[in-house]
Amino acid sequence: MAIQLNRTFSKAHNNYTFIIHTHFNDFQGAKHHYEIALEINPELIKTHYNYAVMLMEKLKDFALARQHFEKVIKVENKNAKAYYNLAYIIQYNFNEPETALQYYKTVINQIPNFASAHLNYAILLNTSFHKHQEALEHYKIAIGIVPKFRNTNLADFFGLE
Repeated sequence: MAIQLNRTFSKAHNNYTFIIHTHFNDFQGAKHHYEIALEINPELIKTHYNYAVMLMEKLKDFALARQHFEKVIKVENKNAKAYYNLAYIIQYNFNEPETALQYYKTVINQIPNFASAHLNYAILLNTSFHKHQEALEHYKIAIGIVPKFRNTNLADFFGLE
């Protein structure tokens, strides 16, 4: 109703978007309203973040997700989740290992017990930089925090039994 009464009410678009994205799985509809909300008010940082997550996870639009995560970290340079998602997107979808490495370092500095950051940082160190010992150290940190990360494939990958 608020959207029908006032098409420029960015918070209404934002709230409606969150509902249709999370409860109704209408990702194209959500994309439309995210874009309207951000056109009305580009300063809605949480909207940029939520939109980027949906783009990454549901629509697999990594380039657009990256743009929105980058907008988030420009304003919230302590948003470790945005840095992590950026690093992950870049590691697995763009050929920029140095950039991904820097973002993972930022995450680990902000949240030292962020297991997934240690794990993906270790994989990146091992595969792109051939820093096997440093990679192994971060892998051990990750499995110390989340033991299920010690699966057979990664244990073999890092030369562990």
